[in-house]
Amino acid sequence: MIIVVGVVQKARCEEIVEGDRSPWNTRNLNKVFIISKWILIMLIVKISIIVVVEFLSLSFHEFFLHQFYTHSI
Repeated sequence: MIIVVGVVQKARCEEIVEGDRSPWNTRNLNKVFIISKWILIMLIVKISIIVVVEFLSLSFHEFFLHQFYTHSI
């Protein structure tokens, strides 16, 4: 992801230096930037979902183990 953002920033700098303001280049760079941003957002969402699910499964596991051991004694 960092590489993609670096490439986009480098391309934007080169575009400014060259003075090339063709809309085709700008549109493509914006698409790459938006896609990379969505990939980053989806990655963060996936990681947070995994963390929440793991936490819930651990807490349920401990709860059931606690119930089992207290009733068996």
